[in-house]
Amino acid sequence: MFHRAPLKQRTKVIFMKASNRRFRGTLMLLLASITATLSGCAGERATGRWFRQQSGTQAAFFLVNFVDERHGWVVGWSGEEAKETEGWIVLTTSNAGVTWEPMPGQSERKIRSVYFVTPTIGWAITLEHHILYTTDGGASWEVQRRAGTVRLRSASLPKGTQEQPEPIEHLFFLNETTGWAWGGGQRRAGFFQPGLLLRTVNRGRIWRELGYPFQNDLVALQFVDIERGWVCENLGPCYRSDDGGQSWAKMPTREGLTVNGMHFVDRRHGWLVSNGGTALNTTDGGVTWKRRRTGVRQDLRDVFFLTPRWGWIVGNQGTVLFTSNGGDDWTPVNVGVQGDLTRVQFVSRRHGWVVGNNGLILHYVRKE
Repeated sequence: MFHRAPLKQRTKVIFMKASNRRFRGTLMLLLASITATLSGCAGERATGRWFRQQSGTQAAFFLVNFVDERHGWVVGWSGEEAKETEGWIVLTTSNAGVTWEPMPGQSERKIRSVYFVTPTIGWAITLEHHILYTTDGGASWEVQRRAGTVRLRSASLPKGTQEQPEPIEHLFFLNETTGWAWGGGQRRAGFFQPGLLLRTVNRGRIWRELGYPFQNDLVALQFVDIERGWVCENLGPCYRSDDGGQSWAKMPTREGLTVNGMHFVDRRHGWLVSNGGTALNTTDGGVTWKRRRTGVRQDLRDVFFLTPRWGWIVGNQGTVLFTSNGGDDWTPVNVGVQGDLTRVQFVSRRHGWVVGNNGLILHYVRKE
């Protein structure tokens, strides 16, 4: 036989059930808030996959230069593998790296390095340190600037000095009209090599010498517009320019920092990476720098950010790190290799490349 509880007891039970529902609702909201907060800290996961591409060489690559999701070039040194170009090797792809081929005409032109801004427009440096220009993807080249000579001083030379071609070895272009070329500047005990820094604002028709105020050779140079740029010396400080490279101001990076790689997203947000897992970040264009935790101790070789929050770091022993929250957290990514990785570049959130020693080329693919 069914017995109804007294009204007072039924009212108490109803109140307890309502209180439990409110408590469970509050608890669920609190847990959702904590989850969202943690997700915000950890950031977005790197959901794409890395694939190893066949380079056909054991070269040590030190430059990757993609202009879109299909067209790219890699530059490296292969020793005896490329005698006609004194070891320098340039490979190119037009299918996102499904196949890599030696760049046509490299041996004939004695090309040691290239920098392209579109699939057809690019520049090259020869073994004689001349600057070449192409408008057809490298099928033909014209000489834009012939290297002059400088005087090298060394205690090991018979006469103490020796004439050599201007040591232009590197290129960086902002767009189809504006770029910089540089090289030399090494200073060691009993050894001095003049350094050069050049700029063009008219597709290379005129290359203007800017002067070389640095105390050593440069390991990194980047501009984000025609005025604002940064450089870092080998085993030395870094500098910022606000006038296209005509003058430079020293930045307050850590004393004795060995910079291996540098990348700026815009005028304010930039990164430096160094040995022992060291990474530094600026949000004011280099006026101040903050050391950021990476969670690794391997030597870091390069860094690349697509936005102030979304970026990658690569380094020795197959080290690959990813962040989607501006470097507050770095997630290690297993890319299936143990070799040393030297350079990284992304053209979008869907496609990126990493290169390294022993012919390593890795391609990141993310399906939206």
